[in-house]
Amino acid sequence: MQVRDNDTQLLYGLFQSICSWALEKGYKDISGMKNLLKLAMVDVCRERHTDKSSFAAQMAIVTDLGISLRNVQYALKTLDELKDLSGGFAKIRQIQEEIVILLTRRPQTLDDILAEVSYLIHAPHDLQRRTLRSILKDLEHKGMISTVLEDGITYYRPEQPHVNVFDPKDLSSRVSGLLTHIDAFNHTVGRPILRTYYLSPVQAGGLQTAINEFLRGTGNAYELECKETDSITKPYSYYLGCTPIIGRNSRLSVSDAILEVIHTRFTDSELPALARTHWYHLTPAISKAVFREVRNFIEREGISAGQESACKDAIPFAVYFGLADRKNMESNEEIQS
Repeated sequence: MQVRDNDTQLLYGLFQSICSWALEKGYKDISGMKNLLKLAMVDVCRERHTDKSSFAAQMAIVTDLGISLRNVQYALKTLDELKDLSGGFAKIRQIQEEIVILLTRRPQTLDDILAEVSYLIHAPHDLQRRTLRSILKDLEHKGMISTVLEDGITYYRPEQPHVNVFDPKDLSSRVSGLLTHIDAFNHTVGRPILRTYYLSPVQAGGLQTAINEFLRGTGNAYELECKETDSITKPYSYYLGCTPIIGRNSRLSVSDAILEVIHTRFTDSELPALARTHWYHLTPAISKAVFREVRNFIEREGISAGQESACKDAIPFAVYFGLADRKNMESNEEIQS
């Protein structure tokens, strides 16, 4: 790899940081580091030539890096295998979500956390522990969690009552968020609600913000009540979605509305569309109370906004809301009014 003299110190400093991080994680394979660097360089070059045909892109990488075509083809094959493996080996974002759900109930040790998330890390036990330590250290570095030492034992705890691991600038994060949303829908308890109101885009945006904030405040208040009374609880999810349904029959199912949310959020960021999944540690009875209060708020505020809307710019705006329990997959118990 050719480096200009005035770039040498910069690259050396970057490599120092990478090596420092690797040594902290127990990684000491120098030949492996060289191979990873080559793979990273090939991967970056591939991203620069995505507009070319497969063979033309490979030849462009050969020219850029000065390595053989066979070497490039081998590296590309390895990259594809590595990306396939990483998806199944450690679902990092899903593990992060599981960790913060666990920690909102009470501080947990490394072994406590591993017992709950090990099914997401398909590796030998020792490698599972090292992977989890890395994820916890990353969350700690980002200020999402912290550690406390009690009686010689290290406990992890969240920095805030609820930790948000969603990054709207990260495409994989957005996709992961939608998958979490769909997962909640797939574990619905009772019957979700779906309402359509005719609102202006401004009103629609205001309504979805108001509903989301009311759900957050209600869930937090009831969760605190459960903690103060030392109730036996478990995590429940609430999924909330809002989307314009322009050009479609307004009589949708919840699954149709979810597809509309996905389509709108990925094709037109100017339109008011929302997909949120909130989770709280609650008792079964209180989980239903939260659902009823938020449902009533949606219906009251939606009707009020619809009555105030100007007919000339009103559009059909769908709102759906449901309660989910992942640990009771086959529940179809009705939520009574």
